Amino acid sequence: MAQSTPESTPPTTPPDPADGADVPATPPRPGRRPWILPVAAVAVIAVLVVGVAVVVTQWDTTVTPDPQRVAELEDEEAELDTTRVAELASLTEETRDALTPVAAELQTSQSAEEAPSDLDSLLTTVEEAEESFTDPPSGTTEHNLAWGGVESSVRLFASALRAHAAASEAEGDLAADLDDHAHTLTGQALASWEVSSGQVEVLAAAADHDVQLSLSAASTTVEENDDSAAAGAIESDPSPATADE
Repeated sequence: MAQSTPESTPPTTPPDPADGADVPATPPRPGRRPWILPVAAVAVIAVLVVGVAVVVTQWDTTVTPDPQRVAELEDEEAELDTTRVAELASLTEETRDALTPVAAELQTSQSAEEAPSDLDSLLTTVEEAEESFTDPPSGTTEHNLAWGGVESSVRLFASALRAHAAASEAEGDLAADLDDHAHTLTGQALASWEVSSGQVEVLAAAADHDVQLSLSAASTTVEENDDSAAAGAIESDPSPATADE
């Protein structure tokens, strides 16, 4: 009797989605939660934001100024500016008085095309004026510019006198060139003084301190005083005929 051969079962082929067959969904793995990562990211970001806010709050050093104290400081500075201007006007006036005879000598020598007399004495006067401007106070921009202008004018007068002194020790063309240079410096010094002293006058007027600092005005006043003194001397001096009587 023949034995029957068992039939082999063909392998099962999974359905192909391309054939339109329904493919069963893969069941999620046990214990896996897909919402965990987004929630964790949001939590971390929130912690960072809160931390930064706390740090910024702790390091915030903003100070609100006291309006009353600000007003007091402004008043003190304004009073100090007024004092500086008054001191500069007084110093410029003293310097003007010292430079008036110097400027007159330089102008005379400029017209005569020769060196002024008594150079050593004139140079000493100007150098003393220079020393008065060696330590400028720190004020407003206008004050500092006016101070610097007057100081530069004084230095130009000193340079003119030094050029004359150098010319007196030189010979020939060099002496003539140095004298010409001194005359040029004299013109620059006179022009510079009129501008810088005018700036001081404007500042002083704003601070209720009226001054006249022009060298030309000072020279005119000196000449008028000299003429008046000479006229007074003539009137007080009796004529020879009157004396004989």
